[in-house]
Order: sequence, then C-alpha cells, then structure tokens
Amino acid sequence: MSTALPPLNQEKLEELLEIFGDADELSELFEEYFAELPERLQELRDALSVGDSSPVNQIAHTLKGSSGNLGASAVQEVARGIEEQAKAGTLEQVGGLLDQLDIELERLRQALERQSLL
Repeated sequence: MSTALPPLNQEKLEELLEIFGDADELSELFEEYFAELPERLQELRDALSVGDSSPVNQIAHTLKGSSGNLGASAVQEVARGIEEQAKAGTLEQVGGLLDQLDIELERLRQALERQSLL
C-alpha cells in the first residue's frame, strides 16, 4: 500500500505557523510527536502480536488525530486504515499497514528536516 498523499500538508503547516507565530515552537511540537512514537508503535505491535484489536484501535485513533492536527496527511491516512481494520476486528492486514506507517513516518521526518522543523 502506497499513499499518494504528501507526507506534510503545506496548507496545514502554514496554518500552524500562523497560529504559533514561530517555527521554533512548531518544531518543538514535531519533536514531541516523534519522541512519543517509539513507545506508541511498540504498544501497537504488542497488541497486534496478541490479537487484541481494542488497544490497536485506540492507539491508531490517537495517532490519526495527532497526525491530522500536525498536517501529517500520509501518516494520518495509514493510521486511519489501521483503525478501520481494528474496528472491524480484522487484524490480518495491520502488519502490512505498520510497515507502510514506518515508511510514511520516515517520509514525514525527511520533509520536516528539509523545512528545518525537525
């Protein structure tokens, strides 16, 4: 699964820059976002390994929301896919979606670095 979405929604980014008025403050938000990811992703993988869809759903939902709030469109879309699979109780495809999530997170990181926001 490859998403056609850009890693970063430029309109949302411009909106956030206007709200915060300072790229440094926005950069801190992205740093916090990435700092929390390893633990969340491990929790997601742990829940998936035991076939527990409830925490998979909750973590994916949270990731979808935080990613959307920051304009991380591609990550948001993959998280939405994970959430939908978990809600349906069909976790078989979530492993592939987690691989895609890793790819999209790296694309996001690179986009943020190019814009000196990470």
